[in-house]
Amino acid sequence: MTPAFHRLNRRGAVVALKALLSLSALVLAGEASASERGSVPGPIVALTFDYGSKSLLLATRHNLYRRVESSNSWQMIDLPRSLRGSLNSVAVSAQPPHTIYLSNTARALLRSFDGGVTWKDIASGLPRGGITAISPHADRNGYAYAYVKNKGVFRSGDHGVTWRMMDKGPGPGFDHFVHTNMPGSMESGWLFAATSRGLYRAMDCFCGWHQTGTGLVDVDVVAFNRDRPEQIFVGLAEGIARSDDGGETFISLANGPVESVSMVAAPAGRLYVARRDSVLVSSDSGLTWSDIND
Repeated sequence: MTPAFHRLNRRGAVVALKALLSLSALVLAGEASASERGSVPGPIVALTFDYGSKSLLLATRHNLYRRVESSNSWQMIDLPRSLRGSLNSVAVSAQPPHTIYLSNTARALLRSFDGGVTWKDIASGLPRGGITAISPHADRNGYAYAYVKNKGVFRSGDHGVTWRMMDKGPGPGFDHFVHTNMPGSMESGWLFAATSRGLYRAMDCFCGWHQTGTGLVDVDVVAFNRDRPEQIFVGLAEGIARSDDGGETFISLANGPVESVSMVAAPAGRLYVARRDSVLVSSDSGLTWSDIND
């Protein structure tokens, strides 16, 4: 090939790289301007509640945002370079120090004790593979669970310093699970996993996963009411369903959000559901809903 061809090829690569960087800048600028206007940044990939600051944490693919419940604006939280891009899960422990756990599709798993001011990588004790779901223990400070794709469910009892594999999980991979302090466990609580085959439940002694919720398929997300741990919510393609008996039976909630990507229960009976481009809230266990900006 001629030197002229190589020069043209290099110029083309430079032009393509500049275009990609410009597109990324536009996406980030769009998210930032949305937060300044008070509208929801997006597209949303995860939503959780921070009991320490009484605020919502919202993750897009590129950034993490905070919104105090008494406010109507989203503030961007600065993230380490290693965690920017491809975010997929965020969770916060209900017990002090209200640890934030944040993961991305590139295997990064970070922890923050101070509301997102500083971060520490805690993925070194996990096998290589994508971390698709994380959940703190409902009550025990320092305990957390992580699901690693094609590997299984891992538990830490020291804020993520060390991890121990507990089991392979409920068959198919999943992107969302939650630990609850619902009574009746042989140990300290229960895990509920949302999967394409339905809702699965296991005691945290990891004595086996069992499908629950007759007739449920393609469960996207799951949450529980901390004030009433036996009250379980699931997000389905066609809407929201609620169980008042620990996941044994479910009722479909009319007018509930469809195609939810994340769900979290907050104090005082509030339930938040995130769709790709909006967040809705219910204050009556899912019977009625309003946009978070209303």
